[in-house]
Amino acid sequence: MKLKTVTYLINNFPKQIEKLVQPILPSIWNSLVMGKDQYIKLMVESEDEEIDVERDSDSGDVLDFDAYVYTLFDFVNALTENKRFRKIALHSINELIRLVMYYMQMTKKQVSLFFFEKLKNKSLKIEIKLSKFY
Repeated sequence: MKLKTVTYLINNFPKQIEKLVQPILPSIWNSLVMGKDQYIKLMVESEDEEIDVERDSDSGDVLDFDAYVYTLFDFVNALTENKRFRKIALHSINELIRLVMYYMQMTKKQVSLFFFEKLKNKSLKIEIKLSKFY
């Protein structure tokens, strides 16, 4: 079963899916834990400017690693927002926060864009301040 489908069912039919969620949690947790090193290697530390994007032939969904991470966190978010499943997520909250921090790291491209924009904005402020005096 696709993770997006399970997330949808948790959000919209929590009572009906409650007994089915517990058996799939270990594989989802394993995906989060095992994927963090691969995420850092492929996404954070990568020097590639562009990453090839593949799409699911049936749904058109993006199949890259970044999209998968978003899907995992949508699932975790659905667990924490629904009172039927909240205890499951809170049981491992410390480890979950640590994992989220791994996946929140900025890529090298994002860092360079951030600092470029920050420098660009500072120079704009300097120009505006200087123009006040002339």
